[in-house]
Amino acid sequence: MQIQLEKTLDVEVVEGQLAELWKQISGDRSSADDVAVMRARVANLLVFVPEPRLLDDVRQMIVELTSIHPSRVLMMCGAREAPDRDIEMSVESYCQTDKRSGAKRLCCEEITLHAQGSFVVELPSAALPLLVSDLATFLWWRDAVQTADKVFLSLMRAADRLVIDSAEFEDTKRDLVAVDKVFKGGHARQVGISDINWARLTFWHAGVLTLTGIETEDPGNARDINFDPLVLPDGIEPSDDPLLNARSTVYAASYRARTGEPKSPPAVQVDKVTP
Repeated sequence: MQIQLEKTLDVEVVEGQLAELWKQISGDRSSADDVAVMRARVANLLVFVPEPRLLDDVRQMIVELTSIHPSRVLMMCGAREAPDRDIEMSVESYCQTDKRSGAKRLCCEEITLHAQGSFVVELPSAALPLLVSDLATFLWWRDAVQTADKVFLSLMRAADRLVIDSAEFEDTKRDLVAVDKVFKGGHARQVGISDINWARLTFWHAGVLTLTGIETEDPGNARDINFDPLVLPDGIEPSDDPLLNARSTVYAASYRARTGEPKSPPAVQVDKVTP
C-alpha cells in the first residue's frame, strides 16, 4: 500500500500519513481471526541509489530483509545527471503474512524520496529528520564512494554502519582506496562497515586449522611471511580478477610494516607453554 505525499519536507505530515497508513493496514483484516497486526522497527535503514532503475532491485531485497529485521526504510534516489527536479516523497508499507491463514502479522514502512539534478544534495536534510530515535542506523550506499560527496558524508554522520557491495565497483582498486580514505580521513571514526560481496564468499572462509608445533620468533621465522595473492610460484599466473590487485596492495602494506619492525624478544616462550 502506497501514499504519495504533497508536502515533502514536513516531518509532521509524513508521520501523520504513516499513522493513517497504519490504521488502514490494521483495519484491513484478511482473515477472520483476531490476531493483532504488529508494526515493528528494530533499526533504521538508509538506502541511496543513483538511478531509478535500481529501485525495484533494492525493494525486492528490502522485502526479504525486513521479514527478518523489521526496519524503517528511507529509500533515496538521487539522479545527479538528470534535469533539476525537487524532492518527491511517498510512503509505503511492507507486511508479512501468515502462510496458512493469509493474515497480516508483521508490518514495517518505507519512505521513498526522489530528487534530480541540483536537488539531490538536499536529500539528507529531508530524510534524516525521519529517522526513528534510539535505533541503530544502517546506510546502504549503492553509488561510488567519494570523500567529497556531500550527500554521502551527511548520511555517514547519521549512520552506525556503512554497507557497500564491492561486486558493484566499477574500478575495484580505486573504489576500495576511496572507502579507506573515508575512514582514515576521520569521516567515519565511529562507523562500522560491511561488504555484501564478502558475505557472499563466506563458504570460502571455512576450513580446518591443525597446529603441529610451537616455535619462538627468535629466528624471525614469521617476519617474512607474505600473503600477497599476486606473489605466486613459478609457472602459476594470477587470474584477471581485479580484486587480487586491491588485496595485493593491502597485503604489501602489511608486509612492509612487519619487515620494518625492530628486533625484540619473542612474545612466546616455547619452554613455558604447556600442551
